[in-house]
Amino acid sequence: MTWFGKILAFMVLVLALAWVWLTATVFVTRTNWKKNATDYEVALKEVRETRAKEYDDAQARIAELSKQLEAERVQSTFSANQVAAWRIVTDVNGRDHTTLVKGIADSDTGTIKLQASNAAMLAELDAVRKRSGSLEDDRKDLMVSLEKARNERSSALSAESQARAREEELARRLDSVNSQLAEIKANGGGSYGGGGLNPDRRTGPETLEGTRATVEAYSDGLVVISLGLDAGVTPGATLEVSRLDGGGKYLGTITVTEATPKKAVARFNPPFGKPPLTRISPDDLPRAGDRVSKGTR
Repeated sequence: MTWFGKILAFMVLVLALAWVWLTATVFVTRTNWKKNATDYEVALKEVRETRAKEYDDAQARIAELSKQLEAERVQSTFSANQVAAWRIVTDVNGRDHTTLVKGIADSDTGTIKLQASNAAMLAELDAVRKRSGSLEDDRKDLMVSLEKARNERSSALSAESQARAREEELARRLDSVNSQLAEIKANGGGSYGGGGLNPDRRTGPETLEGTRATVEAYSDGLVVISLGLDAGVTPGATLEVSRLDGGGKYLGTITVTEATPKKAVARFNPPFGKPPLTRISPDDLPRAGDRVSKGTR
């Protein structure tokens, strides 16, 4: 073998090793993406459950605090009434004390008893005042706790409203895709936009090299494109699908199954080596705006 042959053999070996490395990298990357997607789904479910539990806990806490607040209000009212009653009693005792002072010279024993009784009443009044002050402080603490609970409830309601809006938007998108798919299947491969398919017209001029169209819709392996029989797109024609956004990407080929003068329906075929349609990443599937063309190779 010549030196040139040895060099070529060495280059073939290097390229084969590079291809093996690339294949392993793609497989590992796909596996990691799938695991990440599963992890994200589990995390989202846990967040929703946690949010619902926190909301229920906040509602229960609000109800409990409301009951405590009402009970403290009743107790505070009772204490206020009791303080008013003790004030009346104190006023009466004050008048009695004045009367007894006037008669202190006649009865020292009675004066001592009255002074002791007055001192006891004053001590009881001070105790009632302290109790009232303590109840007022408790009431303030309860008001602060109630306000915090209301703020937490508002935050939970706001988060719930945002999640509900996202779910409604996703539901609307899903309904739109399902409607398009039902319309396509109801017409045996589908009509889209420019009128239904005419099974009596299945021929036209041959598809020319360099013919270009765009994807108008995709669902469950069926692609609706913007050209039909008038441009030479006939049943059985094979076209290539690529995406120009993001630096460009080759997606695969499509095989035309039905065609009208202005539209055509085709079945999407992933590139060789790609997994089945049910396991392909949504980013690798056709979507509206992708380019459809017949290559020159």
